[in-house]
Parts: sequence; C-alpha cells; structure tokens
Amino acid sequence: MTDILNLNYAGDSPKPDCCMAYCSSCADKSGHVEVNTLKRVYYCFKCGVGGHLDSGDPLRIKRRAKEIPPRVHWEMEETWVGGMAEDYLKGRGFNEYLIKELDPHHGPIPHYIYFPVPNTKNYVDFWTARLWWKSNHSRTDAKKWLFPPGSPGASYRLWGVHRIPQDSDDVVLVEGIFDAVWAYNRLAIFGSSISTVQVNLIRSIHPKTIYIVLDSDAKDKVGGMVKKILNGYTCNLKVVIPPDGKDICDLRWDGTEYIMDKAEDW
Repeated sequence: MTDILNLNYAGDSPKPDCCMAYCSSCADKSGHVEVNTLKRVYYCFKCGVGGHLDSGDPLRIKRRAKEIPPRVHWEMEETWVGGMAEDYLKGRGFNEYLIKELDPHHGPIPHYIYFPVPNTKNYVDFWTARLWWKSNHSRTDAKKWLFPPGSPGASYRLWGVHRIPQDSDDVVLVEGIFDAVWAYNRLAIFGSSISTVQVNLIRSIHPKTIYIVLDSDAKDKVGGMVKKILNGYTCNLKVVIPPDGKDICDLRWDGTEYIMDKAEDW
C-alpha cells in the first residue's frame, strides 16, 4: 500500500501545489511533511499526524523552499499502521487476492484506509477512504467513509467499471466497494440511491440483466431506483433484498449464488 497523494487525477486540472512544511506535532524540519494545497490535506511521514488544511489544525507552511525534498513513501505493509489495516481487511473476510483488488493505500488522515476508484479507462480520478480504527483521540463524529472534498462526488462514479467486461450479460448493483469486490460483475453505487450519471454509465455497458442488491435497511429505495434505471431503457431487472439485519457483504462468496436464487423480477 502506497501514499494516496501520488494518485494521478484525470482532466486538465493543475498539478497539485506541493510544498515544504514544518510538522507542528513532532517539529520535524527534514522534509517528512507533505502538503497538498489542491486537495487541502497534509501528512507527516515521520510521526503520522495528518489532516485537512481547513480543519484548523496548526501547520506552518513554508511556500518558498529552495528545494523540495524527495517524497518519502513507505510500503504500508512494513509499518505498524499497515499491518493493523491489513488485519482489519482480513477480519472483514477479504483474502490476499481481494485485498489486491481493493488496492488499499496509505492516506493523509489517520485511521483511514484509502481505496482508488478507477474510471472506465482504468484511470484513477477519485478515491474513497474507510475508517478502520477509532482511538481515544479520534473525533467522535468521524465519518465511516470519506470522499475527496471539492470534486465531483461519488454520484458521478461507480467502483468496478474498470473490471466489468463491455456488453456483460449481468450487472449487479450494490451499495459499497466491500460488497462489489467479490465478483467482477458487481458495481458499487456508493450508497442506496443512484444518480442519472451512474445510470448512464451502467447503460453504456449494455447489460441484458440488471440486479439491484441493496442492504436490508434500504428496501424503500428500490422503487425509485428501478424507475430511474428503466426510464427510456429496456432490460431485464431483478431485485434482491437480504433478510432483515443482513447486508450482501455478510454473504461473502455465497453471495453470488444467493443473488441468483433470491432475485425477483420487478
């Protein structure tokens, strides 16, 4: 797992404005702090403190440095943080292959694992991050999932479009990337609702059958999603709602068989 700050962003946006800074936590001045003013984040690779520039955290930035120090990129598996993060993913039921598919990265905000979200051309222009550990110093309102600030949101993306074959017979829509990684025909919509942009991305694959598989607490969202998908479009559409209190990710590898068995025509 490597530094998420190195992910290339698509489009004609300017290159990230990286500059040298002093860490207010460990007072390091040797260039271990990396500041990205475009993404509004910073991280100290020496002490592990990081956050948003807009959060009010004290950070003195030296914008005019004679020389930008070489970037420090640790292999995450070789660190205590990386080992704990890997244990968290394995505890969720993911084996080495699935962890590789998720492609976890080290990020600027402590206690989050970052996951790239490639587009249809397998180019990374988005990320999401999962809170994997709460310490006694963590904010009580820390969100379970994070997305990049100041960019087109998750409703413009689908995790899994880089893996699914064009003209795939079946497409399975699930809520999150932890639900989607189990099979190549699954797409994560990042929640229990779907946007017009996401619908158009799904249609561009030309699936013959679309399965909607939401968590049990989102069954009331199915009707609206079906209406949006079928508006001006024709395909077979099936719906699967797991038993109350269960999510599709609880089914692990058996999820595919469960979906095929429990799917109902809409």
